[in-house]
Amino acid sequence: MRRVSINQNGVHFKIHFKSYVAYHVMNESFINFNDDEEYEGGKFSKFCKFSKSNYLDFIFKETYANEMFPGELKHFGLYCSNHVVHIVSAVEPEIEKR
Repeated sequence: MRRVSINQNGVHFKIHFKSYVAYHVMNESFINFNDDEEYEGGKFSKFCKFSKSNYLDFIFKETYANEMFPGELKHFGLYCSNHVVHIVSAVEPEIEKR
């Protein structure tokens, strides 16, 4: 695993979701990688898109969002220095390099 370092030479991004169904923030020390999940971007990428995940299954079971957006919900994972942010949305985010 590669450590995330923050300094004045780093690249900054703005990631904006015009709408979302749910998001979840976790302390990165407690994340668990599950072998049954499928995603693009590699296990240790800083930003990935899940095609199959336990969090997405949870959202399908606990909300009626799938009825509003059938087959359209996407799960994105943002892996930061101290936090992991999971976002479920029917739209792709706008990503801007700053």
